Amino acid sequence: MKHLNLFSLFMAFATLSLLAPSCSDTKEEPLPDMLPSVTLAAGTATGTTLSVTVTPANADRCVVKAFGKEQALPAAESLLIDDEATAADPAKGGTVVLENLAPDTEYIILAAVLGYDQTALSSPLSMRTLTAADTPTPTPTPIEITFSESWKERTAEGSWVVSFYDGSYIDNTATHELIIDFRNSPATNYLPAGTYKSGKSGSEIFHSDYSYLRFRKENGAPWKNITDGEIVVEIPEGNTYRIAMDVTLSDGRKLKAEYEGEISGMTVVENREDYEFALTAASRTEKNGQIAGEYLITLNDSPVWKHEMSLDFYADPASESLPEGTYTLGETTSAGTLGQSGSSLGVYNSGDMTGGYKFSSGTVVVTKEGDTYTFAIELTSDDCPRKFVGTFSGGIGNMDLAN
Repeated sequence: MKHLNLFSLFMAFATLSLLAPSCSDTKEEPLPDMLPSVTLAAGTATGTTLSVTVTPANADRCVVKAFGKEQALPAAESLLIDDEATAADPAKGGTVVLENLAPDTEYIILAAVLGYDQTALSSPLSMRTLTAADTPTPTPTPIEITFSESWKERTAEGSWVVSFYDGSYIDNTATHELIIDFRNSPATNYLPAGTYKSGKSGSEIFHSDYSYLRFRKENGAPWKNITDGEIVVEIPEGNTYRIAMDVTLSDGRKLKAEYEGEISGMTVVENREDYEFALTAASRTEKNGQIAGEYLITLNDSPVWKHEMSLDFYADPASESLPEGTYTLGETTSAGTLGQSGSSLGVYNSGDMTGGYKFSSGTVVVTKEGDTYTFAIELTSDDCPRKFVGTFSGGIGNMDLAN
């Protein structure tokens, strides 16, 4: 009897276990804080785009779409499989731009999410595209370049054409080639320091017709003229240039570029040693608008003819020939002044010094014995920059030229 009771108990438990549902057959419902959700916030509008900020939660998939005001809005399940909907990051959300919209049109924007086998829709968001006239013109992405190589292409009086590369020109590794036609009044054989602005005439400019950026690695190597802006040129030491460019290209893009180093083929004459020269011939020259007591003397070193100089002396209006004395460079016409605008030096066939120079300061001491004049010239030029120390001894032709 005892064995029968144990068997009956075993069978009862077995029957109950068969009738009881298994854990695997029960579907686990998500907790309320695990359900997916999504919200929308309006962003910016143009004539053909609307941007929104999407914030999903507990989502594995998230999509956004704009609907015309008269269109029926879909259920979440339909929106999630719509091929024209724009996908958003289901974990992070962020800004979504809806494109190819009609200008000046009101749209209803919806977002849908899927998570834990559940779907959800955002609240509808109403936004309107701008009219075509109100659409802001996008700001072109600026170009920033650090150039590593520079060459002197050619020079002429008051003009220096310089090229810049962001790689090797010889090895053809440069992506960009910049050509700048600098213009300035000092006729030195090297590019002077200064702030050069875009222009087509005048001093201290870069010529906008002949300055351009070339995209060497792009199809057809397109180039864009430089139409505006400024280029700051510094010469901090020796032959080293420091050049900063902030200019605008013909397509509206900004170019911010820099270069530091030597310009191949260009030697800077430093203000370290005086430039000495001797003149051997002189003559008084008639001048338009000449006033009483003014003596414009032209000098040279013929027959070598490497130097030609003009010195515009202002003396006592009652004088009949150039008086002795110290003449100081200036802009007035008072006695004892060496006229700045009328005084200059031309240097020919002298290598790096070849060019024309105006003066910023200095003196010329004039002495006379009989008909022989002696000039002791010490004049400084900012064009070079350096001091010019010259001498002259001899007669001066046409001294009796009427004032």
